[in-house]
Amino acid sequence: MPSFFTLFYILHDIYKLVSIPVAALICATSLGAGAADCKSAVPAAERFQLNAKAQPTATLPAPRHEAAGKATRDEVCGYYNFDSFRLTRAFQGWERSYCLPIVMPGEGPDDLILYGFWADFDYDGTPISEVHAKFDQEAQTITIPAGTCLGTYGDYTSYIYVSDWNTDIMLDEPIVLNYDQANKGMTYYCEPNAAGNAPVSCLIVTSYPDAVGQHITQGVDFIAAIEMYKYNGSMTLTDATHVSSGEALVYIDPTAGGFTVRNFGNRGYRIPLDFTADLEAGTCTAQPTLCHKDFKFDDGRVMDLHFASTNGTAITGTIAKKEGEENLYVVNIPSWSLYNMADGKAMVEYKDTYLTVPLGDSSGVETPVADATEAPAEYFTLQGVRVDNPRPGTVVICRRGDKVSKILVK
Repeated sequence: MPSFFTLFYILHDIYKLVSIPVAALICATSLGAGAADCKSAVPAAERFQLNAKAQPTATLPAPRHEAAGKATRDEVCGYYNFDSFRLTRAFQGWERSYCLPIVMPGEGPDDLILYGFWADFDYDGTPISEVHAKFDQEAQTITIPAGTCLGTYGDYTSYIYVSDWNTDIMLDEPIVLNYDQANKGMTYYCEPNAAGNAPVSCLIVTSYPDAVGQHITQGVDFIAAIEMYKYNGSMTLTDATHVSSGEALVYIDPTAGGFTVRNFGNRGYRIPLDFTADLEAGTCTAQPTLCHKDFKFDDGRVMDLHFASTNGTAITGTIAKKEGEENLYVVNIPSWSLYNMADGKAMVEYKDTYLTVPLGDSSGVETPVADATEAPAEYFTLQGVRVDNPRPGTVVICRRGDKVSKILVK
């Protein structure tokens, strides 16, 4: 199936993305020479990697999943934020915002294509990986076959398998991601052993093709967990405490009396912050909400943290209709904080937060799905806001018939 789009790199300060693709950095430091393309049948003995797995030094992530109805195949499609819990000798633990894959429908009714899964995108914006998967609506799972190619960067090609932790044998098992409709996410968690100090099996990314049944001890990556959550917008972050700024990718749901923001302040997609909105008065309000239980600071202090105003009360802001848009509103929150209720103190303060919120039948774009007919070009900002005449030098989403792309306007 032909690729639907070309995706240019988008820099998010908060994610510390750089101009060199992450996959390129991993491959260049971890793979040996001699890799071929995705259809290569070069024997495993002719391949080698420098990364080895490492015994976990931190507690393995526990599965997190909430039952909340069943998503359709098209509802699963969208823009995702990919995080993985790695178990390599060089790095252990969560590697946040590793890449930003796009999930689109495949040819069949249960087919999905995960562009940029694990491997992200190339210099010219094309996805390095194009992973074909099957969606089971009843089970709410996304299944990737064992040995699936994760793409080629330069001369280096990667494949993904489930590996037995004790024997290092590549298992004839698919990679199964569970879809969490409540939190709009795909997740994979390895099964821990009885002692809880190591996995029974984990995911391995390696340059060995056709490796089911083979013994492989080194690879590009060893993964104990994957969390991919959808985003449909972003919010600005100006940290007044640490004097820094950036963005957080967020998922915004309109509600009967307002809206809900997931990953508010970049604190996690599983922590919804509910706002009520009075459009007549032009105000919005969120009550203090627990966002971190027993949060541990670098100096050893442990405390509960809440989303709250800088004095521990409700977060308040303004909301106004976005000019030229019927159902899109701009929210401005002058100040808010991560607040310690026990001590009555704001631990981290933020100022001048902005986000665009869809209310009603939004003209924004959430899922990259389009009609399979010729059509005029439609343009959207990266936050899903429709624009008629995008400014030169900006990156926008372009939808034209059955093609969706992120382009640099010239």
